[in-house]
Amino acid sequence: MGTAPPPGGGKHTCRIVVHAVDVARLSLDRSGRPALLGFNLATDTLARAVISAGFTVAD
Repeated sequence: MGTAPPPGGGKHTCRIVVHAVDVARLSLDRSGRPALLGFNLATDTLARAVISAGFTVAD
């Protein structure tokens, strides 16, 4: 599940980010760009949590 760095890829960090928003739906449609999602999240986010996990991929 998640990313699959190549063998010998060195250090990697995976992040899971969860946003609590103050609207029932974000103003997006299927053709929306990621930048528009980021803008909507920046203006509608009440709280944000980030979980980071670091790991090293050996040879």
